[in-house]
Amino acid sequence: MLRYLIPLFLCAACADVPRSAFRAPWVRFVDGGGMAGAFDSSRLVERGDTVQVWLRFGYPEPQRLLHDTTRTFSFTEIHLQVQCTSAQVRELRMLLRDSVEDSLGGYTDPAPTWRHFTAHELREKVLARLCLKLDG
Repeated sequence: MLRYLIPLFLCAACADVPRSAFRAPWVRFVDGGGMAGAFDSSRLVERGDTVQVWLRFGYPEPQRLLHDTTRTFSFTEIHLQVQCTSAQVRELRMLLRDSVEDSLGGYTDPAPTWRHFTAHELREKVLARLCLKLDG
């Protein structure tokens, strides 16, 4: 589901996202390259070696929807299950939010599958940073 949005995540020409874009309970864990990412510390669910987490990626300027260029979004939220010890991730849901955080739609994966961090669109570096912050 994310493979269609990743080019928007990595707009290297964009300015940095202001720190004020993420307030508690969001904990920032990645920054730079035209986007910033945080996880919601109030919605973490741990079961054994699996952590269920909501991530939020913010953009310095509103991004246009691919299918409706008259609408823009400022945040992407992704619900994941992560197994840091085995470097595995599974996507559950994705939401697009505008600047006032209203949902512009989303996607729920009907049959989520586990993938290694190196095979995921968020890339190993971003997911490894998330794991470091979750462990910290």
